[in-house]
Amino acid sequence: MTWIPALIAAVGLLAFLSQERNTPPAPTRIVRFMPPAAIATGSTRPGMCQHSLVSDRTDAFRCVAAETTYDPCFAVASDPLLLGGKRSGRVLCNADPRDASSGIVVTRPPEASPALGPHGDNLRAWFFELEDGSTCRPLISGDSREVDGLLELYTCRFAPPGSDAVLGEINTQTPIWTVQQASLNKRMPPLSIKQLTSAVVKTAWQ
Repeated sequence: MTWIPALIAAVGLLAFLSQERNTPPAPTRIVRFMPPAAIATGSTRPGMCQHSLVSDRTDAFRCVAAETTYDPCFAVASDPLLLGGKRSGRVLCNADPRDASSGIVVTRPPEASPALGPHGDNLRAWFFELEDGSTCRPLISGDSREVDGLLELYTCRFAPPGSDAVLGEINTQTPIWTVQQASLNKRMPPLSIKQLTSAVVKTAWQ
């Protein structure tokens, strides 16, 4: 009977889909970002820079250019060394690490690499992507919110609608990193958490 092979195929498909739904996410991919060897110079602007406040990398800076603050900015390793072991002073700011053509080039006065920044191991990533496609960066303007005892450390562009913030630091205690993703009650102050879920960090750039 022809319906028997069809029934077997349908059962196999359901088993496969069930297995796919139950497959745990892959461990978080951790990437050390480096500016591309060749970067566009059309958007170059002068600026003043100091140590980054969100990254302890010795090549990371916090720069102000045209009254806009960028953090972190990364020294362009392909720039030539000057006398005294200093580089020519270009840094790449506001980069999306997934897009090699993104970012703004800021030129700063030549100086030695900065000392380590103040955060130690507090901030786990300067850019990360959640499993749902949302992307987040550290807040740099000092206007972080505290909601029900949890501090907002990152600002995000949420891919699906419904989320308002990620709260607290990334949990890096397991190979699959997570962060608390929240939707908030905003009808009347103070803000409160309407729903809180543990979101998987797919990729983290350090």
